Amino acid sequence: SSGCIWDGPYDEEGKPFTPNHPPRPAALYTWTKASCDELLLREDPKNVAVLRPRQVYSSQRSPRNTITKLNSYPRLVTTPNSMSSMEIIIKTVKYCLTSPSDWNGIWNIYDRGITTPFEVGKMLAEAGLREMPVALDKSELDTFHKPKRVDTVLYDERFERLLKPEPFDIVMRRAIEEFKKN
Repeated sequence: SSGCIWDGPYDEEGKPFTPNHPPRPAALYTWTKASCDELLLREDPKNVAVLRPRQVYSSQRSPRNTITKLNSYPRLVTTPNSMSSMEIIIKTVKYCLTSPSDWNGIWNIYDRGITTPFEVGKMLAEAGLREMPVALDKSELDTFHKPKRVDTVLYDERFERLLKPEPFDIVMRRAIEEFKKN
């Protein structure tokens, strides 16, 4: 699934989205994700795990990699977001496949901490991979980017307790160093 099923970055109380928050997608694409989640969980809740990562990245060069995307845009939004490394996604999948219990249900998957696309762009610039980005306000982006960009901050108590995700900045810096070599 995806952590973009919420139009955030935070809920109505200013808190991160948890697996129990009802979806509130901002686009048709994310409505399809939320609808499929619901159908799967309704059909067989004891044998389904829904994994909701946000802004997936790795050290591999690929057009779908968030690092590749953020490396190519001259202006980047300053809105808070969660991000998910392939490392933590793989660790979560392995846990779900090997755990005899407490593997099913909905999982929000992310590296610990909150960042912005602009902050990642600055990290890429500091690593010599791009020019320093220009900050872009979300309200300005929404005037020309269709469909509307969704920003989401995730939290999941079970995920934190069982998978103990590493801090975002450590994982991202490691990924950027490997990205430079690829």
